[in-house]
Amino acid sequence: MTERDIHAWLNAFKSAWHTQDPKLFASLFAAGSEYRDTPFSVPIPYNTFELFWFNLAQEQQGNDMVFEMVELLAGNRAIAFWRAFTTRKASSQRMEGDGVMLLTFNEAGLCSDLREWQHARLAGSPLVERDFGGA
Repeated sequence: MTERDIHAWLNAFKSAWHTQDPKLFASLFAAGSEYRDTPFSVPIPYNTFELFWFNLAQEQQGNDMVFEMVELLAGNRAIAFWRAFTTRKASSQRMEGDGVMLLTFNEAGLCSDLREWQHARLAGSPLVERDFGGA
């Protein structure tokens, strides 16, 4: 995979999220792949990708995503950093997310493993301040 190939794949992923297209989303992955959208959940198996994406579309709208940095790694792997916005349909709350994807690709350019770490908050919320007990 070249950097150009990775960017093309990420643009297709972004398009699938913007349009909430379950078929486009599933087409980006190799059969048998897994998608881990958080390290604390059971991986989403390939045979449920379309249903997973369809269910997301029932909960959100007005999606926007920007990939800020992409780094190629050895062995057809890449890291992508992203920022995203979405609106929850039930509450009309605009959410802001920030995350990292670790992607592994097969020889056909399809993703064979996606691991994601993400955090979200109400869009425009102030940064959380911490008190470390110092003066």
